[in-house]
Amino acid sequence: MTIPSLNSPQWAPRKGKQDLFFSSLDLLVADPQRRDPLYTTVGCSNSAWLDYIHSLPTNLRSEASALRRMGQCVELIEEKGRCYYCWFHQSICVCAMIRALAGVGGTGGSPPSLQFTILMHPREFSRASNTGKILGLLFGAEVLVPWLPNTEKRLRELQNLWGAELCVMYPQAVAFEVSPLGAEEGEKGCCPIRRFSHVILIDATWNEASKLNRMISPDIPRVAISPEFMSRYTSLFAPLRDRSRESGVSTAEAAALLLRQPACVEAVMQSMRIMVDALCLEKCVRPLPYGVLSEDYIRFAHVAKLERQDIARGRLDKKSAN
Repeated sequence: MTIPSLNSPQWAPRKGKQDLFFSSLDLLVADPQRRDPLYTTVGCSNSAWLDYIHSLPTNLRSEASALRRMGQCVELIEEKGRCYYCWFHQSICVCAMIRALAGVGGTGGSPPSLQFTILMHPREFSRASNTGKILGLLFGAEVLVPWLPNTEKRLRELQNLWGAELCVMYPQAVAFEVSPLGAEEGEKGCCPIRRFSHVILIDATWNEASKLNRMISPDIPRVAISPEFMSRYTSLFAPLRDRSRESGVSTAEAAALLLRQPACVEAVMQSMRIMVDALCLEKCVRPLPYGVLSEDYIRFAHVAKLERQDIARGRLDKKSAN
């Protein structure tokens, strides 16, 4: 088994992957502004950046901050040798395993009952723990980052394209409550999710989600899983972190609760198990909660991690010698 190169990966678009997930991430990474020294930590110190951002008109600061964050994300991906699509280190890349599940419930089998667009906060981009990417790897969901040029235009295009079949998943006071798979549609006032064909998922922390929700036209209906169901639901992220609130759930799990086909739901949930186990493997948490990773994969990741530690130790030794 060959350990992948630990040098910074060279980005190149994935050939043969025509879905919106890969093309949207390719565009986000390929934008020349990502390599502009102004938007990287190496090219512009934090103090210099603060001076710059305060010199801008207030209405331009959000876009500049998003560009800076995205530049730092690409910088981090390349510096740490991470995969450009799942954001794990290349030795723990889960893309192939999750894409293989697409044949069970996604692009390779029957298509999902809903299509998804992910509005991802810049702080979520490049996080290995982010679950929105699962919907991209499985179903080709497009990723949009707020405050970047063209994002608002793209949201308007989605509204014009899907019309009354478009909704936003966000648990606000006027949201329609929808029943997840296995519950009786229409019970306790829940509306059937099948009236919608496309869902915009807000991928952010609770505090950040409200800002992103305000970016989306209020004319698009909001939907939410019924609180009665959410109070009984146990997240697959439970081995790693507690839920911040009773109605809180990861982006991928939220999508799974909206899907009507059992095969698609299981593909998302199995992808979540893979991701949680990979996160625990990266953090050296034992035993792995779900045990879905092969022994070869675990051994491969362990050897690569030791190699990275040796390289880092060598760098420290050189610094000490100087």
